[in-house]
Amino acid sequence: MVLQKINLLIVALLSLTAGAAKDLRLPHEVKFFEEAGLSVTMLVLLGAAQLIAGLMLLFHNSRQIGAAIAALCFLISSAIILATGNPIFGFFSLVPVIMASWIVLRNVELHPAWR
Repeated sequence: MVLQKINLLIVALLSLTAGAAKDLRLPHEVKFFEEAGLSVTMLVLLGAAQLIAGLMLLFHNSRQIGAAIAALCFLISSAIILATGNPIFGFFSLVPVIMASWIVLRNVELHPAWR
């Protein structure tokens, strides 16, 4: 139970800070997206999605959807990092995807055939 709360807090903070960095158009984020051939609009949209996901993670009723959005945003970021030729950081950046996915999957009830 404690590990789940720590994981939730880390994923929420990562999502909020990553989203804020993108929406504030910090120079390193803009440069990174431009190098990947993506527009500033895409940067802002991904940042907004990450901010929304981070906020949704804070509330029990929206936590699972927020975690799914966060996982998807982190996965998109990881794919962009891998596509720009930084495999070590790209694979390391998959850790938040796994962490957010754990939040989603721990609340999913499996069909009896899968138990």
